[in-house]
Amino acid sequence: MKASELLSGINYNASSLSPDAEISGIAIDSRKCREGDLFFARKGYRENGEDYVPDAIRAGAVGVVAERNFSGVPAVFVDDVREALALSALNFYRHPDRSLGLIGITGTNGKTTTAWFLRHLLQHSGGCGLLSTVENFDGKNRTAAALTTPEAHEVCEMLSRMIKNNCSRAVMEVSAHAVSLKRIFGFHFQVGVFTNLSQDHLDFYGNMESYFEAKKKFFEALLPDACAVINIDDPAGKRLLEILKCRVITVSPAGGNADVRVMGTRSRDAGIIVLLHAEGKEKEVFVPFPGLHNAANLASSAGVLLALQMDPFNFLSLLASMRFVPGRMEAVPSGDGVRYLVDFAHTPDGLEKVLSSPDIHETGRVICVFGCGGDRDRGKRPLMMRAVCEHADIVIATADNPRTESQKQIFRDMAEGETGSCRVLYIEDRKIAVRTAISEARAGDVVIVAGKGHETYQLIGSRKIPYSDAAELRIALKEAGRAGQ
Repeated sequence: MKASELLSGINYNASSLSPDAEISGIAIDSRKCREGDLFFARKGYRENGEDYVPDAIRAGAVGVVAERNFSGVPAVFVDDVREALALSALNFYRHPDRSLGLIGITGTNGKTTTAWFLRHLLQHSGGCGLLSTVENFDGKNRTAAALTTPEAHEVCEMLSRMIKNNCSRAVMEVSAHAVSLKRIFGFHFQVGVFTNLSQDHLDFYGNMESYFEAKKKFFEALLPDACAVINIDDPAGKRLLEILKCRVITVSPAGGNADVRVMGTRSRDAGIIVLLHAEGKEKEVFVPFPGLHNAANLASSAGVLLALQMDPFNFLSLLASMRFVPGRMEAVPSGDGVRYLVDFAHTPDGLEKVLSSPDIHETGRVICVFGCGGDRDRGKRPLMMRAVCEHADIVIATADNPRTESQKQIFRDMAEGETGSCRVLYIEDRKIAVRTAISEARAGDVVIVAGKGHETYQLIGSRKIPYSDAAELRIALKEAGRAGQ
């Protein structure tokens, strides 16, 4: 592709790159730069891509896009490299967002489960790709995800693969960071979904209003021919209604006045039954996952089906055949009469919803293993402990990606939230914490290991150590002679 075509629609201050220069790829990492690539020198939090321009040129880059005018190097001088990267990626991959029915899901909690619900449902009406926190699916192959929302050129490349693999739609999680860092700038979404907003990422945003503004930008960018599916039980959802310029489908997990309403829930076996109201009809839908909070994810999924002008009740029954979502109320079998669940809940609201679900408290005690991340929002640590203490009988606080922060300091912050009569244990080693939960559990109890979900590592200092809650539970249960089939 010629540079003039790649840079079409991008405002730049100056350029020494020939419009006829042939561009064979896009790079943001000089170590991965190939012959013929155009290098986008982004400014990061720890490093500045402009420092690596010489390395990129030596690797074969035909030029650079940067926020300063380089001399002696074919360069395009722009005001915003991230914005230029997103628009260039769309040009390079021939706007795959316009060839797919692109569905974006944003919110603090529920993004992954809702995305997996929708991929499962929409796969039955034509191929459907997936970009999620857990994994990506291009219509043929599954790959582990590194980020909730990848960089713009990576998203475009994956969407392009989906089209080649005969997908007609794609479902993707849209993180607040992705909006702020312009990873989806200029993308055309057919449907935008808002699940909820609660405290998270304040180390990045500083306050809840700034965090909300990031979500808001995603919906402000929806074109008039798009549709927004909004949870109006959440105050932030009601605020979004005021700025939307496209069609809207409202959702109420609490049974309020909305297009899609949850009229009732009850537990059954290893799942829940949801009485759902939509388009003047009410039907029960079985969701094969525990936790009544999944009713909200079901309602959002039904809202998307309505947005796509599909009868939700013709499709939602297909969820009964769905396998678990990795790390989302994922059951680990045992032979001791205890229910062991692994979940990604890592915010005060997420823990509250998981642990307060009535089906978790039906037969015995609740034992919760969880931790708080290091080098991240300290303000949510006591709030997370309070949420767990209010709903668990035994709390085992442990490490969860402490990074470079002292685990003792993390524990001190968490301890400020202790309430009620629950027993709280502080065990730094997560493997020992899991084994302690197993030794404390008796038949009828529920053990929830929360926070890491699908993750397969621990970040300790500068090291990335292999670790999985689900795998560790299986190993510990086997060691204790309590493993299931």
